[in-house]
Order: sequence, then C-alpha cells, then structure tokens
Amino acid sequence: MLLVLLATACGRVGFDDQHGPDAGTVFGHVALAAGGDARRVVAASPSLDVLFALFGDNRIVRSIDRGATFTDCGPISDVVNDLVAKQDGSVYVAAAGDVFESHDDCATFSANGLGSYWTAIAADGSDLWAGTAPGLRRRRLGTWQPIVIPLSAAVVTKILVGASYLVATNRGIVRSVDGITWVTANTGLAGLEVLDLASVPGRVYAATNAGLHVSLDGGVSWSRLSNEWGDVVAADPGDPAVVGRWWYSGFATTTDAGTNWSLDVRSPEMDRSRISDVLFDPAGSGAMIVATGRGLFIADHVGLPFRQLGALDAWTIHALVVSNGDQFLGTSAGLLRSSDGVTYTVHDPGSPVHSLVRNVLAPAERPGTVYAAGLSLARSDDRGDHFSDAYVPTLSDGYVVRDVVSTGGVLFASTDARVLSSPDGLTWSARGLAAQWTTRIFAIAGTPVRLLVATDAGVLYSSDGGTTFTSTNLPSESYAFAVLPEGTLVAGTLDGVYASPTGATWQRRGLTGMSVRALAQVNGTLVATQIDRVSYSTDGGMTFSDVPGFTGRNPISLAVDPHGALLVGTSGYGLYRLTLP
Repeated sequence: MLLVLLATACGRVGFDDQHGPDAGTVFGHVALAAGGDARRVVAASPSLDVLFALFGDNRIVRSIDRGATFTDCGPISDVVNDLVAKQDGSVYVAAAGDVFESHDDCATFSANGLGSYWTAIAADGSDLWAGTAPGLRRRRLGTWQPIVIPLSAAVVTKILVGASYLVATNRGIVRSVDGITWVTANTGLAGLEVLDLASVPGRVYAATNAGLHVSLDGGVSWSRLSNEWGDVVAADPGDPAVVGRWWYSGFATTTDAGTNWSLDVRSPEMDRSRISDVLFDPAGSGAMIVATGRGLFIADHVGLPFRQLGALDAWTIHALVVSNGDQFLGTSAGLLRSSDGVTYTVHDPGSPVHSLVRNVLAPAERPGTVYAAGLSLARSDDRGDHFSDAYVPTLSDGYVVRDVVSTGGVLFASTDARVLSSPDGLTWSARGLAAQWTTRIFAIAGTPVRLLVATDAGVLYSSDGGTTFTSTNLPSESYAFAVLPEGTLVAGTLDGVYASPTGATWQRRGLTGMSVRALAQVNGTLVATQIDRVSYSTDGGMTFSDVPGFTGRNPISLAVDPHGALLVGTSGYGLYRLTLP
C-alpha cells in the first residue's frame, strides 16, 4: 500500500480520499494558499463571462461565472504554449509536441498528429492558424497546409487574425490581407524580435526586444512608444488608448496611448509576481484580468484595485528544499516556508522586477541562511523573513541566476552565461567556463570539489572545482542529478536516466525516451518525475514503477521531508506528499 499524508491549511493532518488505480493506494495534496502560476487567460465569449486559463505548463481550467470559480479541463500530457477559445466552446491548444483541440467544453482533448513544436495559435471562423519553430500552418476544411512567409527560419510568437493577418516572429512581422500573399511589415520597428501583438480598433501594438511600438495603419508601419524590452501587451477595445504591458521594470499601464505610463499597479497580494498575460474585457467595459505567478487578478478599470479570481491552489513549485526542520518552496510568486509541513507562509526574496524563485539553497551547516535564485541571488539569514542581494547578475551573466548549490562550505551559482563560486556567499568570482547557456549545476563533495553543469552545449564536467571543464556524453538537455548510497551519480535527461561512477563518462539506464525533470534518492530508492507521472526504482535506475495518481499533474521537483516522506512539487498543481513503499 502507498501511504500518503494530506496536510490542510487549517492545521489538520489526515488522509485524502483520492485513490490510485491499484486497490487501496491513496495519494494526497498538501493545501497551500489560494493562487497559482497563471500563464494565459482568454475569453470564449464577447465578454468576460466564459474564461479559459492556463496554469503552469499544462493545467487548463474553465470558468462560466466571470472567474468566480474554475473547473479543470481534461489533461494534456504536453507543455502548452498558447491557447484560444471560440464562442461555441471549442478550445485549441499549441503545445510542445502537437496541436490539441476540444469540442466538449474542454472535458477531453484530441491531438492533430502534427508533431513539431507549436508556439502560437489563432482561430478565424472555421480556419485554424498555428505557428511553429519555424513556420506557419493553416487548417482549412480539415486539412493542414504550410503557409509560406517571407521570413525563413523564423519562430512564430503571436498570430492576429481579423481584417488583415499579422504574424509576429523572432525576425520581425509579416502581414497579409488575404492569408495567402504575405509581405514583411517591419518599417519603423527598432527591434525585430517581436514577442507579442495586440489589436484594437484603429491601433496595433507590438512588444519587442527594443521597446513598445504602435501602428495606426493596420500593421503596415510602426512608431516606437518606448525603448524598454517587453514581452506582454494588451489594449482595451473600449478605449484603444488604454494599454497594459509587462516590461523589464514591471507592469505598466497608460490611458493616453503611451504618452505617460503608471508603473507597477499590482496589488500587494500579487507578491510582485511576474505578469505573463493581460486580457481586457472584449465588451469594452474597461475591466482587465492579469495572469500572474500568484494567480488571476481582475481590476474593474485601469488604476482601480485588483482582486483575486477563483480559489485555485495551482502553484508551480520550481524547487523544494528541506533543511534544519524547515521546508522551502521556490515558486513563481516567491518563497514558501513551513516549519511543520502544514502551514506555509509566502516570502518575497526582493529580486528586481518580480519574485520568481527558480532554485533554493538552505545549507545545513548554516542554520537560518537561505539563498533564492531568480533575477538575482538573494540571501536571508533569518529563514527567509528578510532578504538582501548576495549577487546581482549583469549583462555578462544574462541578467538571470539559474541555480545555486554548496558543498564543503563553498557556494556555486550558475547564471545564463557562466558559473560563479564564493567562499562566503558575498564575494563571487567566475570559474573557468566559457560563455554557455547554463541551466543546472551539481556539486559533488570531495577535495577538490567536482562539478556538473548543464548547458545548451551539453553537460560539462569539472574535476578541479570549476577551474577547467570537459564535455560529457550526456544528452544536451539534462535537468537533474542525484547520488545513490554507494556513490553512483545519476542524471535525469530528455532521454531517460543515465549513471556514472565519477561524472566524466555516463551509461544509459532506464526510462529511455522519457523526459526526466527531477530526481531524488530516498533510502536507496531512486525517484524520477516526468510530465505525467512519478516513478521509482529500487535497482539503481535500471527499471521503474509508477506511483499512481499523478497523471497529467506534471511533477517537476522533489525533496524528502524530516519524516522520510517524499515531497513532490508540480507545475500548476501545487504540492503533494507521499511515503514510498
């Protein structure tokens, strides 16, 4: 029997009544505060009455009461990049591996069998448009056809349909009046990496890597309104001069078409979380919904207070750490802490712009000290109550701290472009790694310290504490590392689990062809997560058995609590706790 404890917000600990497919198996959900990692929100009616929203990587929910309550849609075992809904209740999804659709109020989804990597989607009457990396396709009368646009190898980021067609890409904008003949429409754009588009009567807005632009001629030509990088923009169809946008200094709105901006109008309960999408009421009432790392919030008009929609527990938990009796959860809306596994409090690491925490370090040898990796590396010496910057990344770092680890009193951090080390967490120096897109770092105790660094060029290995690095034979996309009791290293990759005695050379083990996002070792049992399951192995990763109950919940982080139970963090589904057999 698989025993799972359920912790509730009111302080009770009991057993959830959800049962897995094998008789007697029980699993439970640890209750967190209302909120979650909202990434997209769309209206399926000419008002805000019917809404669909994306939480985390693949949790789609539906509301038929203007966001007061939400119900889950059918699961999609894929990473969702975009979605669109029609008034007849049909929902279309652009995902990492296919285009999905539902015609039963999102109860079930079916795949189109297209393969590829889909980045954007739009519906135009009976036609369906989908963008990929690279390319554009249209489905008409049930048949998908490639659409030739005058930008080769361009990644589609947004599709607008209407009186004319506009497609944003990482190489500029293309425009068509009939959906057949396309021309570039980059006149006046200061930057060609176009990340979002918004259309209202008489105006089109474009968010780019070189600022916000506006077009008064349907996207033929553009004028720059501001020069700050931004990737989210929306405009009010009831007043085209009202615009909301996300840029590198936060969330801003204007009521005069960009002449003046009010910065950061978020309410305190949003915890400065990043805003990933903005939706104005299609009916023109002026109401605005924002999708944030803490959930969905609505304001009746620009400048008025926000209030939270729904009561979903839909957190994305990027990192889980248990140290000195405390549990720390790195989320899209700050750091969550619990000393009893029942009550969790939210703490803001104080990073610039927003409170995303990608990873957490709480060194056992430094009780009370916590590091949070995000847009900066923040440090707290009082268990997360107060933070200050330990390291602020610069242009040479890519402005982002991806990971932080420690061993033997030495700290290592990875940014978008390099690896750093510090003897005290205050003074940092670059290690001997050429510029790479780094994602994960793993330190192996010893003298000298050995390092594994996952980069866009593959996993690199250092046997001298980061002074020099050599390539390994691990797949280029590797996400997690762990150590088995006998000292064998294991890695979770895009192509299953690998093992190595030292870290320099690796051999394939189980879960071939599966994307393994997180690993943990629990009393000799190796636990691995994939997009729709948690699996465990008692033979060092050669064979795995599935833990029932996680289908569609996208587990992405693991840790062991002080009682030996396994904590499982998900993308958009919150936190679970279970005891392995």
